[in-house]
Amino acid sequence: MKNEIRDRCYQKSLPVPEGTKAGDPLVIGNGKVPAVAITDRQANGRATVRMQVGSFEFNVEGVEKEAKEKAIAVGDKVFLKAGKLNADSEGDLYGYAMAPVVKAKTEAIEVKLAY
Repeated sequence: MKNEIRDRCYQKSLPVPEGTKAGDPLVIGNGKVPAVAITDRQANGRATVRMQVGSFEFNVEGVEKEAKEKAIAVGDKVFLKAGKLNADSEGDLYGYAMAPVVKAKTEAIEVKLAY
């Protein structure tokens, strides 16, 4: 096979939104690939990001559409919308909660990247 570039592509320098900092949750491109910034955004508009594997600690809000309160259970889908992680399915699928979030609270929990 002569066309293989790398056998795994979990980490790569890609274009990211302005203001991206290391540790920020991101959704990359039209394919909506969940990622975490490993580095701050550089002057060239790129940052190294981790995609497809791993779990990370993020603040997750116990809300869904239109700021309605909603508890999040282990295994529930977590979505990224306007830079915030919560249960609002109008956002982009980001991952799965690995710990519960109390209704109307924001808690730092482990989130497994969805892919």
